Amino acid sequence: LILFKMDNTKEFHDEKPSCASDHSKQIPMDEKFIIKNIQSILEPSINNALIYNSGENISQSEFPDGLCNSEDIKRLLKLHVDVDSSSSSSSDYSSSYGSSISTLSEYCSPYINDVKGRNSTDLVAPLNFKCEDPRVGLLYDESMELHVGPDHYERPTRIIAVHDALLTAGLVDRCWSLSSWQATDPEILLAHTADHISSVDNMFQNKYPLRDPALSAATYCFASDKTKDVYCCAATATAARTAAGCCIKAARAVVRQEVDRAFAVVRPPGHHAECDRAMGFCFFNNVALAALNALQEPGIQRVAVLDWDVHHGNGIQEILYNRDDALYISIHRSPQNFYPYSSGFPKETGEGLGSGFNVNIPWIRKGMNDADYLTAMDLVVCPILDSFDPDLVIVAAGFDAAEGDPLGGCRVTPEGFAHMTHRLLRFAKGRIVLALEGGYNTRITAQCATSCVETLLGMPPPPLILDKDHFWPADVTGSSLNAVFEVQQSFWRSALFPCSSADPLDLKPESNFESIWANHLLRLQAEWVRLGAPLSQVRTLLPDMIGPLKGGGAKDVRQEEKGKEKGEKELKKALEENGKKDIDNDREISRLDNQGQTASSSVTANQRKVKTLQEAFAQRLSNRRLSSEITTAANEPMKKRGLNNIGDEGKKKG
Repeated sequence: LILFKMDNTKEFHDEKPSCASDHSKQIPMDEKFIIKNIQSILEPSINNALIYNSGENISQSEFPDGLCNSEDIKRLLKLHVDVDSSSSSSSDYSSSYGSSISTLSEYCSPYINDVKGRNSTDLVAPLNFKCEDPRVGLLYDESMELHVGPDHYERPTRIIAVHDALLTAGLVDRCWSLSSWQATDPEILLAHTADHISSVDNMFQNKYPLRDPALSAATYCFASDKTKDVYCCAATATAARTAAGCCIKAARAVVRQEVDRAFAVVRPPGHHAECDRAMGFCFFNNVALAALNALQEPGIQRVAVLDWDVHHGNGIQEILYNRDDALYISIHRSPQNFYPYSSGFPKETGEGLGSGFNVNIPWIRKGMNDADYLTAMDLVVCPILDSFDPDLVIVAAGFDAAEGDPLGGCRVTPEGFAHMTHRLLRFAKGRIVLALEGGYNTRITAQCATSCVETLLGMPPPPLILDKDHFWPADVTGSSLNAVFEVQQSFWRSALFPCSSADPLDLKPESNFESIWANHLLRLQAEWVRLGAPLSQVRTLLPDMIGPLKGGGAKDVRQEEKGKEKGEKELKKALEENGKKDIDNDREISRLDNQGQTASSSVTANQRKVKTLQEAFAQRLSNRRLSSEITTAANEPMKKRGLNNIGDEGKKKG
């Protein structure tokens, strides 16, 4: 690398540099060229300092103070070629020149490899680059496939399938390839203890001799024979360092504007790894390390981490819990009955300087779909990110919430993940890094990753599946998000309640989320119409829009569901029998499609005129001139939910 220019012998044998008339005082132009290229490699470390100045003598004042404290490097930068001014032959000049270059190589070699690995992305341009494509970096290394063990969910085919899918879709040829990188001890120490690093590096040789006798013929062992959630083999430490290093390198490439966005196809995953503990298939916390190393870069003051893996990232939370420059938001299944069981509750908001910078959004039951996740994005994640204003967004991109995953139990589609990615592109000037975490159905995980990379490349997200199982929030989603609002409003009130007011005539504080929830459902209903859903299908959504939000507990959910099924059937039947009377309802829905924002503002204005959200819903039903039979059919399940006399009040408003 240092001598790359030396092969061009004609340049310095046949053409004497213009400054050769006074070799004892000036640097020959060819050497200046070589030093300049060496400097370009060292540039991130020496803060773009010039090491030559148009043939003039190099003075001590030109050396950057921020340069590493190495006399060898300082000597490198001060090096002159001492050629006797009386030696005019090219052979004498070449001899002295070659001797000096050897000296350069001697001084540089201990540093070049390290600096090159830390600071150069080793970008390979896309084979099929399109002018309109953002520069998307892609990281992958086959060494991570060598972390092997039993017939396990976390297996090499996870990343093999993802990379193959990207190749098949032609996306690898549109991405900038970044060379892999093994995280160094100083980089890992930002998140983990020295003892933990040593434990991972020596895990196999320490644990393998003590393995269970049943594994006597195996080439792997478990870190703990009791939990068996972490296995290791001879290649595990290298794979773990590579996974962490690739995520760190992806973040650096983005913040240094060498690429615009990046996707790291890595394993083993990392978001469960704590400061001094490997757990949940994880060894080093890849995403936390990427965030903390990015914060070391000039100009990066705030990093946001979104974790949409179906499991809570207990490790990321622990590592970032006391920081105010790293926001952590996690959407996951409730730890009350799902791994890791011990963390991920809404009340965990951070400590010390980090108070308020930890946001947990737990689902209280399984089966959550695209609409549930996008609702969380629209009502919680994006408003908080707007307020936090990060310089970089890193996603712990686990795809085990996808429909068909053997562990997650949720119903998010590849299209849903694409829309989530698309929502994030407006933050941090589009500087976003996705790092693979979970996802244990290899085919589905590959499809989800492909959809996300397509979105990173600027392709519009594909249409969502327009049915109630995928694109309408569950009845418990409002309760889950209400619990998050109750905790986080003390930190992010202006973000979560942009229309909140101190006006005593305004809705009561405890009802603010109910108005936000109602407006969101109305906008979602209008979206169905915009996407071409039949009005008869849209009308079946109305029962889900009726009902209070109480506290967010599972008990309230069960109480609310008792009379729901009967009420829905009766309401649907009444709607069918009185279809001719629903013309005004159809017109209202169409109006929402054409004037969504106006309708939303009107709804908010109407809600401010009533005392409870239930009366607002009743007013909307009666304003749509639904028959008295519909009101009667809907009123019975409402009474079971505690909405007494809503029908009479609705008639008065009508």
